[in-house]
Amino acid sequence: MMNIYNQSVKTSDILTVYRGMIINADELEKIKMNIGNLISINTFFSTTTLYNVALMFARDCSGRPLYESVVFEINIDTTIVKKPLVSLNDVEPSPSGHWYVSLTVKCDQETKTNELITYFKQEIDESSTLLQLGEFLGTMDEYDKRVLCIYQSDWILATTYLEKGLELDLKNLKSDDPYLAITYKNIGMIYYNRGTYGKALENYEQALSIELLSLPATNAAVGTTYNNMGMVYTDRGDYKQALDHLEKALHYKLLSLPKYHPNSGNTYNNIGLLHFDNHQYDNALENLQQALEILLICLPKHHLTTANLRNNIGLIYQKQGDQTQALDYFEKLLASMEISLPVGHMDFALVYNNMGLVQYEMKNWDQALAYYEKANQIYCQKGDSEHPACASIFHNMGDVYPDHQDIAKYRSKISQI
Repeated sequence: MMNIYNQSVKTSDILTVYRGMIINADELEKIKMNIGNLISINTFFSTTTLYNVALMFARDCSGRPLYESVVFEINIDTTIVKKPLVSLNDVEPSPSGHWYVSLTVKCDQETKTNELITYFKQEIDESSTLLQLGEFLGTMDEYDKRVLCIYQSDWILATTYLEKGLELDLKNLKSDDPYLAITYKNIGMIYYNRGTYGKALENYEQALSIELLSLPATNAAVGTTYNNMGMVYTDRGDYKQALDHLEKALHYKLLSLPKYHPNSGNTYNNIGLLHFDNHQYDNALENLQQALEILLICLPKHHLTTANLRNNIGLIYQKQGDQTQALDYFEKLLASMEISLPVGHMDFALVYNNMGLVQYEMKNWDQALAYYEKANQIYCQKGDSEHPACASIFHNMGDVYPDHQDIAKYRSKISQI
């Protein structure tokens, strides 16, 4: 493929290509926080020289708030013939509502690769080449460790190398060596991301048995393993086992970490969401508020995680009938979004709709209708008036009107969606 580029581009050694795709909103947040760091693309990365074509693949931003539409601009030095590392230059919203990520291929590939390998060696304090590569690929979704772009083939390759590394270590290390636990845990993480929950638990349990034997109770690694197991049980729908493991995770983290540490905040959040999904709203509220208190101190002021926490806490108050508290959290969320998101961002529509529901429950009809209109206006501005969420908004708008004629006016639009 590089030969084709070399033949077709005569006037410059730099080729600019684009790729449009949809990624998890949390992943985009991590990318935004790591501008200037290195990125590794470890699989076939199809691109186009036409920006508008890439924009089509990024689709219409309808996956928010869970997913974001992103267009990557990649500037390639065509003299590089090996699989390169690239530098993350900039991340910014575009007028279309998509996110625009600028990348530049680095010419000093071997040097940068060695720097990255050195970084991982410092992180894991181990010289096994197979295990290093497995660790490298196994953490590809952790942008805080300078790596980007997970594809299914990478997870499979990571599993292969980690399991080969494990075979070697089982021959050379004692059965209770803490490093074996790290390997088992990384293999478990990969199986979890592949949706192979049984194998994930099997490896996490191996890691846990080693950690409980070889590590002190004040070591945070035990808490991390319990947390990972709790997330597996959560995804499998086993509420009892999930709660048991997440509470154990919190116990070990509180023993080993400072009071205001993001790892503890994340576990409080996981416990709160578990209770929320099971309609245990008092318990959910207690844990989510604790998570918010911690993460407001640990994370950037307008971080996506704290925004989601405020939204979820507001929803709990709404379900409990405390509309005043719900409105307070939604208003704080809105104020944060007005600073961190561009005007007209689709997430505003969701918050406006939630605020409209609160005002409706408080019998503030005019305010409720105003928020519904704002939500609807955003969808119309984005050319997305046929989005499924619009049906819910039209229902809500129809409920506000006291006379049947106006109700019919708005509800009739639902059949057109």
